[in-house]
Amino acid sequence: MTPVVPSTDAATRSPGPLAKAGWYLVFFGFPLGNTYVGMLLLLLDKAQQALARRWQRQGPADGLWQRGDVPVHPAVRRLSIFHWGLVATMAVSGVLSEFPVIALANALAFGLIWSVIARSAIRLPNDQPAWLQERLIPAFLAGSVLSSLFALYTYFVQHLKRAETLGTGSNGLGTLLIAVILVMLSRLATANRGRDRILYVATTVLAMLALLFSFSRGAWVGFAAAVGLFGLLWPKTRPYLIGLVVVALLVLAVNTDVRDRAATLLHFWDSRGSLSRIYIWQASVAMIRDHPILGVGAGVFPFVYERYRHPDAWELEAAFAHNIFLQVFAEFGAVGLVLFLLILLELTRMATVLGRKGDAFDRALICALAGIMVHQQVDCTIYSVSNAGAFWLLIGLTAGRFLAVVAETNSKLS
Repeated sequence: MTPVVPSTDAATRSPGPLAKAGWYLVFFGFPLGNTYVGMLLLLLDKAQQALARRWQRQGPADGLWQRGDVPVHPAVRRLSIFHWGLVATMAVSGVLSEFPVIALANALAFGLIWSVIARSAIRLPNDQPAWLQERLIPAFLAGSVLSSLFALYTYFVQHLKRAETLGTGSNGLGTLLIAVILVMLSRLATANRGRDRILYVATTVLAMLALLFSFSRGAWVGFAAAVGLFGLLWPKTRPYLIGLVVVALLVLAVNTDVRDRAATLLHFWDSRGSLSRIYIWQASVAMIRDHPILGVGAGVFPFVYERYRHPDAWELEAAFAHNIFLQVFAEFGAVGLVLFLLILLELTRMATVLGRKGDAFDRALICALAGIMVHQQVDCTIYSVSNAGAFWLLIGLTAGRFLAVVAETNSKLS
């Protein structure tokens, strides 16, 4: 394998004040469904660094093609190529779209999320591993507690039908809490101090309750898949998984709304909500038939949905296709779908390495991504801008931890 070495770039080794503040806010805002402010600070930091290099007449900073004089792992290069290929496809699709302004604006937003969050997150586990674990993950924990408490407040005090958090709705909350609980389980698996374990257990239980009261069935199924896989990959957490099952059973026993919602999983295709999704899927397929190569354009789905709406559908509007692959196919066409599948394939290869050689945090990352993708078969929560930053942050951290594990393996063999 190609060796990976730490960067010698001083700015990379030690983030400036803007970058530090940005990362704190990204990790804190992740569970709240809001990475906007952190992303803005990271973008300003990148602009500041670019201007400083230009003023000092320096070359470009180390990128994902090489670190100093040493090329990075080919898997990360391929991941970058596929991402920028997807952005380019979105741009071409946007130019040809019926709504070019909307499509091009969304293509720009996706490009910024990849460049500012995901691409930069690849560096964190290699350049700042201690800062990531000792500072950024605690910020993530604080955001998780706030998000869970606010979600429970909306359900029990504001009496909303489904819990939601500050930056996203009920289904988006469910998606984010899958990652929250997996990360907390990984911390529990490696905690040495009793007070740390108490903190992680409390955070996990709060997140579990918020997940249940989100009433997001897709998130429930995705969560079950994620924790089941994590139990196989990291057996030390199985007692805690049993505890989560007990919490779920207690809530089912005392809350009839959760119990009734869970019962619909046994007859998923017979429920009114599920039938609505089927009608949206059929409209998506019709949309794909008319725009098979480059799609209708990024973010354009809701603007053209009405003309493809099934005649028996009672919902007049639909923001998404409620299936991530149909969504990508409908908006970016076959070209975009192939590139998206290549991104997932590259991630799967990285996940295979992390599943065999990574630590508890590594395995939590890949299990969280797996659970989220299960959820996306009946939803598109990662497609909204409010949650996209969180999803691509997970991808960036996964790629970064892959590089770290490969570097560690190579150093042992040399």
